Amino acid sequence: MLRSHLAFVADARRRGDEHSHLDWTLEVSHPLGDGERLIADALAYYVAHQPDGTRIKLRALVEVDRATTSSERLATKLIDYARLHTYTRPPAARPTQRRPGSAGIRSSRASCSSSPVLPRAPWPTASRTCRR
Repeated sequence: MLRSHLAFVADARRRGDEHSHLDWTLEVSHPLGDGERLIADALAYYVAHQPDGTRIKLRALVEVDRATTSSERLATKLIDYARLHTYTRPPAARPTQRRPGSAGIRSSRASCSSSPVLPRAPWPTASRTCRR
């Protein structure tokens, strides 16, 4: 996992983009609906600098396969990532009665409830033998 992260860091430096040691979160859980969840090996944040000076913020789920997982399990996980890509959270339930002092307060989570989740899933793989 560390080697994958270091590859992101090195590539960002080479390109003049932003990605540091703090832009990598391990074992991130995402809902798939019906109580099911997908746990990604990592979630990477990356800021790409464009030639016109604009910056694009990117997020990617990362799965690292060390040739220890069966092809059936890998296929299942890829299908789960496809499900995650199309998943939208159900709208938040509205309270039937307002509490005193809560008027005008909106949850930031509710504002992004219908947005697509995460669009990319890099999948680094390694052979069973380590070359030194």
